[in-house]
Amino acid sequence: MQLTFTKLDAKGRISIPAHVRNSVGIRNGDRVAFVTKDSKEITILPSISDSTATLTAIMSDHHKGMTRIINILNSHRISVISMESFTLERNEKFECNFVVDLEGYSDIDALKKEIKDGSIEDIEITSS
Repeated sequence: MQLTFTKLDAKGRISIPAHVRNSVGIRNGDRVAFVTKDSKEITILPSISDSTATLTAIMSDHHKGMTRIINILNSHRISVISMESFTLERNEKFECNFVVDLEGYSDIDALKKEIKDGSIEDIEITSS
């Protein structure tokens, strides 16, 4: 891990230093995604396509729910770009967030229906 600092300009833009762009393969004109978290943390994901979406699931069984979602996404050849999970209520309710690439997949309602089961209370998929 390398820590690099840059400044935000008056228009809200940041410059990504050349050594950082080179290390993650970002080139002029590439799309990137900014993932924000409640802890005031921003993650920048390189080379995100127009088919990127966020999938948020609320579940009661963390292991079973995560395994189910990942297996279903894999069965549809949906790539997981990033994922995180955290506890909403200790040992009772969890939230899992995925950034996925839906390229070639269009039936979001069918995907939500397939994912949702007894351990997954709610599922939301939002396209970028």
